[in-house]
Amino acid sequence: MCGICGLLNRADTALMDERVIRRMNSALTRRGPDEEGYYHSSDIMLGVRRLSIIDLETGSQPIFNESRDIVVIANGEIYNFPELKKELISKGHRFYTRTDTEVIVHLYEEHGKAFPGLLNGMFSIALWDLRLKRLFIVRDRMGQKPLYYSEEAGGFIFASELKAIMKAEGFSAEIDHASLADYFALDYIPSPGSILKGVKKLMPGHILQVGLSGEVELEAYWSLDEHWSKDTNGADPSRKIRSLLTESVKKRLMSDVGLGVFLSGGIDSTIITALASELKPSERIKTFSISFEDKSFDESGFSRLASERFNTEHHQKEFRIKDMIEALFEISSLQDEPFADPSILPTFLLSKFARGQVKVALGGDGGDELFGGYPTYRAYLLAQGMDALPSFSIGALRRLINMMPVSFENLSLDFRMKRFINAFSRSPIERHLVWMGGVGPDERKSLFSPSAAAMTKEAVEEEISSFYDKMPDRDDLEKILHVDMNNYLREGILTKIDRASMYASLEVRSPFMDHELMEYALSIPVHRKLNMFSTKMVLKEAFKDIVPAAIAKRPKKGFGIPISRWITDELKDIVFDKLSERNINREGIFNYGFIKGLLDEHLSKKADRRKELWSLFMFQVWKENFLG
Repeated sequence: MCGICGLLNRADTALMDERVIRRMNSALTRRGPDEEGYYHSSDIMLGVRRLSIIDLETGSQPIFNESRDIVVIANGEIYNFPELKKELISKGHRFYTRTDTEVIVHLYEEHGKAFPGLLNGMFSIALWDLRLKRLFIVRDRMGQKPLYYSEEAGGFIFASELKAIMKAEGFSAEIDHASLADYFALDYIPSPGSILKGVKKLMPGHILQVGLSGEVELEAYWSLDEHWSKDTNGADPSRKIRSLLTESVKKRLMSDVGLGVFLSGGIDSTIITALASELKPSERIKTFSISFEDKSFDESGFSRLASERFNTEHHQKEFRIKDMIEALFEISSLQDEPFADPSILPTFLLSKFARGQVKVALGGDGGDELFGGYPTYRAYLLAQGMDALPSFSIGALRRLINMMPVSFENLSLDFRMKRFINAFSRSPIERHLVWMGGVGPDERKSLFSPSAAAMTKEAVEEEISSFYDKMPDRDDLEKILHVDMNNYLREGILTKIDRASMYASLEVRSPFMDHELMEYALSIPVHRKLNMFSTKMVLKEAFKDIVPAAIAKRPKKGFGIPISRWITDELKDIVFDKLSERNINREGIFNYGFIKGLLDEHLSKKADRRKELWSLFMFQVWKENFLG
């Protein structure tokens, strides 16, 4: 696991000062605290920070081929590198390290720019071909590892994080107002956009070829759409799922350093723990979980149950509110794009806790999207059943539900019911975005100042709908799962995992994101995954003999924190300061009158405005830390 960066010279010699690449690389130290490496020529400079996991002695980067005319730096892990290496050696290639990164240069020699499709892993890669004078940058299929790039400073710049790009000579950071609507609608900014003008994220599953003369060629090498709901033969898929997930976990247990498992006590992390314990019978797997003082947010009882069932070496830590708030400001100071999903905070705390003992952890991310685990999917089925009701009945129900008193507990009944009924009359995609997203479409119309609104796109729903519309012959719920795989999982969940873990210098591997498992799981029709009474049916069936019944039957809880209460109590003063009339009007981005209304409603408990206020607060904190 590493951080990578580079500069391609396009006749601007000022860019090629070696001090620039060293500044850029230094900004990535948390991603790779163990060592640094560089490559420098008249055409290109490359930098890499390494978190050493595989081949601790000879795996330093950059990596070269035999003739040293192909150079590679990479972030991530290639899980199938032993098989690839064996095949490449049989074709005459010579290796000088035991690291997974070295297979990339030889795969490129054999297959050219088609090499990413042969990799099983999570990665962002930069490959420089001295013969062709071409740079290739690549991102893994699901975007588990980030990669930003820009052509704004007189050359081509790329890096694992925005803060490294900002260190380049001549780069000027300016907010991209066209991406602000994405952030407030979704809690994050999806690829290819970024919060800064002139900077893009490389799309997951894509390779970008860049030449010295200015030519840029973007090409997809993998797509989720190719594998969607092909298998309708009626065969029981549970045995195949078990086999593929077992193999995926086996690949991800490969490590030359200490390794553990994140164990929340949910079904996904419990399955990963069970398989890791089965595959390593001679040792007790280390598992990690955290708990909180507020019991409505605490899942520690289930993680202890799973630990006892699989005899793991379990490590658990309870965090007080004071600890959580301190961590909030630590992670806020590190983020170089605004991100409003509050679960990044407990994920960061868990990563820091685990990093005290291991360098690598396995997590259960992706299981909900692959197998239909979110309560919103069942809510969608309920909404479909209610569509036949007369409008006056829905209106009466809406009035009744909105009279419910506000509770600030985790996923309280009134919060869920109000979000459900108030989005009921919208189109399926708008309804889903209100349930899953941040600031709703009506609120966004009032959020921005007139000058900012003129620069801010409004049709976020139309962009997300493109994923929905790609599946015209599918069931509506299947379309929603397609949206979440392409957007919420790729751009939200996996971004959260990468940032939270890398800020703690911890590598997190996600077995559910193995592309062979995903391709098969995507082929399973949605009715095999969930119905009104159960979620993840096929996954539960595949592991019914090893997952404790109490965990299999428990409702989805999520990794929440008490932000509703924080806004009225522990964080009240700082929230009011960041969202004060003075600050808001000085910046000229938002409509202060609307924000004041949100604050008043929340403090008086007329409405729970946690989503809107948290998005605003996190944006203001990000802007102050990152742009000053």
